[in-house]
Amino acid sequence: MEFPPEFQYNLGSPIEYANRQGLLGKTAGGLMGAGPTGDKAERTERVLGAVQRHFPDNPNAQAAIMGNIKGENHRFNYQEIEGEDVATKGYGLFQFTGPQRDAYFRYLNATGLQDNEDTQVGYFKSLIYSKNPEHEIGPVNQDRIREQINTGSVQDISDVITHRYENPRNLAEAQATRGGYSQGFSEQLGLPSPGKMSQTPRKPFGAMTKNQ
Repeated sequence: MEFPPEFQYNLGSPIEYANRQGLLGKTAGGLMGAGPTGDKAERTERVLGAVQRHFPDNPNAQAAIMGNIKGENHRFNYQEIEGEDVATKGYGLFQFTGPQRDAYFRYLNATGLQDNEDTQVGYFKSLIYSKNPEHEIGPVNQDRIREQINTGSVQDISDVITHRYENPRNLAEAQATRGGYSQGFSEQLGLPSPGKMSQTPRKPFGAMTKNQ
């Protein structure tokens, strides 16, 4: 996918350009269904399927990632464009914004992948695990997220993704809310209950901004 420089960092323009080119809503071999179709339950199941494919051996991570996606995009619509009138509109399951959003479209172009649930989850995974990701979230943040994915509880993984990846304005509130969502998915996946989840936020790292 190609889009000219004037579409970079300009509201939803990369998204709008891709849409005009008929690039949004296509799928890889029909794997994920034709765009964000179906009701919320069907969309949620497709997203969960994508998360399970990319994180197959860790139900704790699956639950925590789903909880954070719900915190960003409660409709589980991978073509969701942020409704707020801001200069760097969020897009997708994780509400990629600004440079990270544009990097996602470059990622589609570089890989030849189609925009869908599976590709967005794969992009998220690449930002955590790749030594040369399309968009840098910082090696410390990568290390902390990987560490918790490898060893942490649902709560720990949810908290570190909220803090080190999404970094919302009100961290304490977001960690509490997304922790609850994550626990709900944990129960759906049949994981043991860890008891009451902590609502104590970790100290923010550096001067990060959400998804930048």
